[in-house]
Amino acid sequence: MRTLLNLCVLTSGNDQLCANSAHKWFFSAFLGLMICHSGRASGQAGLLDPSFEVGFTGRNQAILDIHVLPNEKILATGLFTEYNGQAFKRIVRLQPDGQIDSSFDPGKGANGSIWDLAVQADGKVVVAGDFSKFDGRARPGIARLHADGSLDTAFHPDFGPNTFIYAMAVQADNKIVIGGYMEDLDDIEMPYLIRLQPDGSIDMLFDPFLINRPPNFMVIQKDGKFLLGGSLSMLNISDNAYLIRLNSDGSLDSLYKIGRGLNYRVTSAATLKSGKILAGGWFTKVQGASRNFIVQLNADGSLDTLFNPILGPNDIVNGLAVQEDGKILVVGDFTEYDGVSRRFIARLHPDGSLDPSFHHKDVGLVGLLIAVGLQQDGKMVVGGDYNDLDNNELNLVRLHNDHTGIVESWVPLAEMHAYPNPTSGNALLPITLQAPAAVRVQVTDMLGREVHSADLGLLPAGTANVELKTSGLNSGMYLYKVFVGKGYLSGNLMVE
Repeated sequence: MRTLLNLCVLTSGNDQLCANSAHKWFFSAFLGLMICHSGRASGQAGLLDPSFEVGFTGRNQAILDIHVLPNEKILATGLFTEYNGQAFKRIVRLQPDGQIDSSFDPGKGANGSIWDLAVQADGKVVVAGDFSKFDGRARPGIARLHADGSLDTAFHPDFGPNTFIYAMAVQADNKIVIGGYMEDLDDIEMPYLIRLQPDGSIDMLFDPFLINRPPNFMVIQKDGKFLLGGSLSMLNISDNAYLIRLNSDGSLDSLYKIGRGLNYRVTSAATLKSGKILAGGWFTKVQGASRNFIVQLNADGSLDTLFNPILGPNDIVNGLAVQEDGKILVVGDFTEYDGVSRRFIARLHPDGSLDPSFHHKDVGLVGLLIAVGLQQDGKMVVGGDYNDLDNNELNLVRLHNDHTGIVESWVPLAEMHAYPNPTSGNALLPITLQAPAAVRVQVTDMLGREVHSADLGLLPAGTANVELKTSGLNSGMYLYKVFVGKGYLSGNLMVE
């Protein structure tokens, strides 16, 4: 049995950084993080937030992946068959405060674990794992859902029943790169890495470089290139072990000079806005240099010597993510970082040194911390399979963070609506300010890619109509945001 855990980061610069990590069941922790924009969070960073409804799925029924959507709702997937006493097989969507979102109905759900999920630009949700059916219909290893949770019957890959998909990533054109053990309808094994067309058929133009094992995680960079990692290496090439970069067509990236590579398994990675690469795992050496369980590489794959923790973690790092301010969250099997007590989770400065202001010693979570999503106000939603110190079983909680900067100079979101909605051209957005403020608007697709933005400068108090230039965009769901200072309010806009 294998377990896949996911990482997804959305930065203020609209860089989406995604990784996922499939590995054997005895791996103990993973962190997946989506950075939205900063808000004001009360309480010390790392402590439990009692205002969030604690989620419970049952013993050994872990939450493996959390994805915070642009509208702040939370998708969670994993091993579970119920959530807070209601039947939800391996996938559930929650309101921002942890309440179950009843408008998302996946029917019978998946008949096996869901390890990875991705959200397309049109709002559809792709899930992957070791299931063979979704909502009672044959979908070996992968399925696509409508935004309301129902099965998208137009997406139907022709895989055999023994297909297990550990890692996937949705490209800008909605093609899906997947990695795992796959077979066709004649039970013939397929390559470990393939690409699907948006309808689920195999993209025969994708010809990836041969690897000796399925990838355990996948990161698509902003330039379309993608990182693969895990226990894999390339056939007939001794370099590039455990962390490989391919061009968008699957060919080997000749500009990636990782040289001797790493000396052991990589479990997660993320790319920074600078193009640098963070990686965590089981390794202790990178390109011959000592690097205990965490490393930062330059964009060309060479070792970044400026990122050099004193001691680093004392055991395996299974997940990492980058905050908007450049600080780094890591989780794993470690109990210390740089010789200081940090049980399973720590936050680092951008140079790799420990950030002492983040300490969860009073949280008392014991077990697997597997997935985390950061909400608009900076608070962290943590999923997994764990208990508190009183042995109360938990699967989803929320921790305080210490981001600041939310601006409250506008009316509530409920009073801000774009019209017409749906629209076949441009839309208007009336915004009301309670005081003069500098305003910027932005429209992104559901993957966070910017399609329109405008700096409106300093606006007076009162109401103004802002034009959202959506004419000519592909049909689908988009997210509009109004920024005042470092805070924002947002809404959805359907383009026909």
